Amino acid sequence: MITLKVLSKEGIEKIHFATLDVLENTGIKLDDKKALEIFDENGAKVNYRSKVVKIPESLIKEAIRKCPRKIKLYARNRKYNLEIGTGKSYVHTPEGAYFVEDLSTGEIREATIKDVENFAKLGSTLENIHVYIPLVNPQDVPLEIRDIYRNKISLENIEKHFIVCAHSYEGMVYTIKMASAIVGGLDELVKKPIITGDGGAVSPLTSSKHNLRILRYCANLGLPCSIGSAPIAGGTAPASLAGTLVIQNAENLAWITLAQLINPGLPIISLVRAFILDLRKGDFAAGAPEVALMSVALIQLYKYYGIPVDAGWSVSDSKFLDVQVGYDKVPMMLMSVLAGADFISGFGLIDSGITASYSQLVIDNEAFSMVSRISQGIRIDDEGLALDLIDKVGPGGNFLGERHTIKCITSRREHFFPTLFSRGKEVSEDIVQRARKMASKLISSSQAEPLPADIQKDLNNILEEAKKSLLRRYT
Repeated sequence: MITLKVLSKEGIEKIHFATLDVLENTGIKLDDKKALEIFDENGAKVNYRSKVVKIPESLIKEAIRKCPRKIKLYARNRKYNLEIGTGKSYVHTPEGAYFVEDLSTGEIREATIKDVENFAKLGSTLENIHVYIPLVNPQDVPLEIRDIYRNKISLENIEKHFIVCAHSYEGMVYTIKMASAIVGGLDELVKKPIITGDGGAVSPLTSSKHNLRILRYCANLGLPCSIGSAPIAGGTAPASLAGTLVIQNAENLAWITLAQLINPGLPIISLVRAFILDLRKGDFAAGAPEVALMSVALIQLYKYYGIPVDAGWSVSDSKFLDVQVGYDKVPMMLMSVLAGADFISGFGLIDSGITASYSQLVIDNEAFSMVSRISQGIRIDDEGLALDLIDKVGPGGNFLGERHTIKCITSRREHFFPTLFSRGKEVSEDIVQRARKMASKLISSSQAEPLPADIQKDLNNILEEAKKSLLRRYT
């Protein structure tokens, strides 16, 4: 495997010790009384009036030590079970675009419930989508139950592991109810979790009450948790990249420490999403080269800690499916895989992450196969060097009909063979048109194993319960 680093050992240690300084002397604001009490009971300095917690180094070190180095993630179909922390990079879909590039017309429009279903079906069929998160937020559903709707539809149409990005505490509770119904009860879900919970800080160094409630709920149950934040250099973090890394790391480690205080040994994935603000106009820049650099640095940092890391948000700032998309996405994708990210994401998103594209998801899936091949490097062994074969064929011969050649092709270890990208032949359509057709075909052929009728009824009842409870509350 090829590996990439942007930080020296000294650089990693400087960021680490700067992070400890921030957590112990500046602190982090936690808008949740129970979270403050947990830190207080464990020796942190807590100011209940300002809600600021100052966390000593000893608590941070102990939390890092307790985090599992490897995490088994289960799926409705066990062929999609996987283990992270083994050195292999996996892909999950990104979360929550509000707009969609229409599959038929190519026009940008608001996301709908039908898009939630179609993206789940497409994600279910793509070989390089290993874990699923709903790509879109349907705008034709009331905000109060939006995440519950999209999670239900996604769980019905995928058999892969599911990361729950809940927009509310209630959204997480009802989604866990649905996942429990699918696997036969909450105890079974905790034993073999087909979902991962989420939660995270709000930069700089603060938090929302509902995110803290979500983390406490998932941690108390013992479900794996994805914990992260999204500082923006020049906006919610220092304009310097190193300063932004310190903010990101302080926020993540504070939440990781809280999770380990609640449930020691809880499986944690550190989600790192450090961005920059284009200070010329104040634009958010997701596809900037600095973002890729910070992603690699944060991967190195969490490899240093031994905590699985979700990095490499491969997103373009372009509003169109144009050449810029490739230049924005592939460096992040390639650099994060070469650095050893356990998860990368962002596939299918353009326009700084607010628009989802069916065709771009298919293109990104293909690009990841190419990136994966690059990361494997060149095999140097007797079979790879092929000295006996070279001697057999000799000067002026050819290797086309040799068994060694057939083996190299069929094993797929040596050569990358595209299924979407064109090579050496006439094509009448560009890649976007080809990807659009492929996406339509895959959606129409997607066939996740249907849920049994009694479980489907349970999910419908849970959704109706949520609608009655939450819509009544907000009307």
